[in-house]
Amino acid sequence: VSGLVTLTTLGGFFLLFIPGIMLSIWLSLSLYVFFAENRRGTSALVVSWHYVKGYWGGIFWRFLFFGIAVLLISLVLAFVTSGPAILIALKSGVKPELSLFGQLFNLAFNNFLILPLSIIYSYGVYRSLKEIKASVPLESDEQKIKRNITIFSVIGILGLIAMIALAGFLFVKFLPSFTPNIKSPTSFQVPVSSMMDSMAFSPLLDFLSLGK
Repeated sequence: VSGLVTLTTLGGFFLLFIPGIMLSIWLSLSLYVFFAENRRGTSALVVSWHYVKGYWGGIFWRFLFFGIAVLLISLVLAFVTSGPAILIALKSGVKPELSLFGQLFNLAFNNFLILPLSIIYSYGVYRSLKEIKASVPLESDEQKIKRNITIFSVIGILGLIAMIALAGFLFVKFLPSFTPNIKSPTSFQVPVSSMMDSMAFSPLLDFLSLGK
């Protein structure tokens, strides 16, 4: 389900960004539908779309409000835990670094408070919409939503393939400019005069070695 949501949303972002934002809200409840209603694959995405349909604006503003609140709380806590060190670093022109206590606190805050709150908040939105729209989507609406999901998923796959191909082309094209021009060991040649000198002294070296 997560892969389908990602591909479909990417397909929307490839079409000038705004469709991606709309799809991310329409499909934001797909995982809750998957776990709570045991719907798999495209069916979970269709039900999420059905629940959000007609309430897109309200869901968008609720998620935006929650995100802004979390951001403000995170900034305040980061300033409380590492504010003096950050101010000193900024005044001295050095890149600010969080203290070990600040890093551990932020890690615990994000994983043990923000993440559970996000899940609970989104689940509350899902439960509210499910109670409002208790009926399953009509077959005509379901087919239409499936068609839209398929179209955006194909666009997402084609976009990923195009990005990978472009990255490979740029890598092959510009790699030689970043590779140092190092001569191979076989390209070094010993001067002929040095070879002649070594050949001239070889009998003398043999004589001395025999004398020993």
